[in-house]
Amino acid sequence: MRIVGIIQITEDKFLLLHRVKPHEDYFTFPGGAIEKGEDGVDALRREMQEELSISDIQVRKAFELTNRGNQEHWYYVDGYRGVPIISGPEKERMSEQNQYLIEYKSLEEMKALDNFFPKEAIEMIEKSLETESNP
Repeated sequence: MRIVGIIQITEDKFLLLHRVKPHEDYFTFPGGAIEKGEDGVDALRREMQEELSISDIQVRKAFELTNRGNQEHWYYVDGYRGVPIISGPEKERMSEQNQYLIEYKSLEEMKALDNFFPKEAIEMIEKSLETESNP
C-alpha cells in the first residue's frame, strides 16, 4: 500500500492527530492511503481537505520511508487556506469511544511520547530539518 504523510509546522509545533479509542491512545500525523490514479501530492490535498477542511495547499517533498510494508511519501505543508478542524469521514466516525483530536507538539514533545507512530518519521524529520538548516 502507498501512504501519504503530512508534516505541517506552526510556530515550531507539528500538527498531529491524537486518536483515543477504548484500548488505544496514540498520536500520528495526518495522512492516508494514496488512491488509484493519484500521486502523493494529489492524495495529500484530498486527505487534508477531507480530514481537516483545509485547501489551497502548498507542499514540498520531505522524504520517503517503508513502514510495516507500506511505501510512505512524506510532504511538508508550507501553506494552506482555512483552519484545521476534524471533518469528513473522521468526523462522521467520531463518538465518545472514538476520538480524533487535533493537537500541536514540538519535536522534543513528539520524541518523548511513547505512543507516537511512526517513530521513523520523527528521525527522518530531524535529518530533513538539519539538512535544511545546514545546506
